Amino acid sequence: MTFREASEYAGLVRRLIRTTDRATLSTLLAPSADDTEAWPFGSLVMLACDHDATPILLMSDLSEHARNLARDPRASLLIDGTAGLSDALTGPRVTLLGRVTPDPDPVLRRRFLSRHPRAGFYAGFADFNVYRFSLERGHLVAGFGKVRWLEAAAITTAAPWREVEPTLIARYADRAGLIASRAGAKDRGGESTAWQVIGVDPEGIDLRADGAVARFSFPQPLAAPDEIDVLLAAGI
Repeated sequence: MTFREASEYAGLVRRLIRTTDRATLSTLLAPSADDTEAWPFGSLVMLACDHDATPILLMSDLSEHARNLARDPRASLLIDGTAGLSDALTGPRVTLLGRVTPDPDPVLRRRFLSRHPRAGFYAGFADFNVYRFSLERGHLVAGFGKVRWLEAAAITTAAPWREVEPTLIARYADRAGLIASRAGAKDRGGESTAWQVIGVDPEGIDLRADGAVARFSFPQPLAAPDEIDVLLAAGI
């Protein structure tokens, strides 16, 4: 695999992580008194990510998967990008392998709740915690014959805008509709379902409207936030 191919595949994995709001988390169900074998256990989870594309989860400590992770933090996360395709097997999906542990970083909580605002109703409950999925590698299937293993270092990126993101979100809030149209997102209509900017990083802008999410991906990673204005002015 050439450097260019590796870069393209890694970029696709990041796009899948950044544009998906849910995934399948697989943990290891501990043996019980009635069954001495450990079994894989799949759960639907809501997904967000840190600036470097590290997945973020919000889970109750009382859930079966959180209990599994407390015993063994190893897990896999299946992210499916095949929605809407007549033949799903031609579409992209990635299985990430990593270790999942609680992380009290307030930036992670803010980014998760920006993507999933309704989770704010229960996020403050004592048994709920934000978890970081510390990525080790990923198995990408980008269609027939396009199957690659990628290490975490190739998938994750630097996060130079992490601390200034709230300022950038406010800066582009009044242009959310324009940015959504550039992203190819459909007009949701009505004030209650208007698009909102919920995240900004060097690779793109994340948006949300009611239960839908969208992303305006830049043609290439930007060196400075001011370059966003150049892109928008140029109609890109």
